Amino acid sequence: MKKFLILIGICLVVWDQFFIPYDLDSIKNNIAEKNKEEIIPSKEFKTDGCTLWPDSFFDYQWGELCVEHDISYWKGGTSEERLISDLRFKNSANAVMSYSGDIMYVSSRIFGGKYSPFHWRWGYGWSYPYSQQLYLKWVGFRNDFLN
Repeated sequence: MKKFLILIGICLVVWDQFFIPYDLDSIKNNIAEKNKEEIIPSKEFKTDGCTLWPDSFFDYQWGELCVEHDISYWKGGTSEERLISDLRFKNSANAVMSYSGDIMYVSSRIFGGKYSPFHWRWGYGWSYPYSQQLYLKWVGFRNDFLN
């Protein structure tokens, strides 16, 4: 049983890396368009859709919700912004399929923190380890510079 679970885990990780949205360029353009007034991270935006989770299940589709959630995680921000992003994601996914958002929410909260060593951590568009204080200083500097 233990070997079977390990095999399933390896398959999920490998399978997860194959998702590349067909419209990744349009997603990047939308990010630039929507975030003209915000600070954009230095690293290029990348997504794998729903990390370690299927992007759909029969007629239930939540892949686009995962990409939107990835955009939030890529940009980073405060702890409160992370909580808001995770709650919005949970509620949206639950609207598609009951309890799916609850599972994804718990996973995001446990494994997506700013000090997580994984590529899906909060603020993954910035250098590791992500510093909320440095982000807030940068926002303040940018606002002072523009005003």
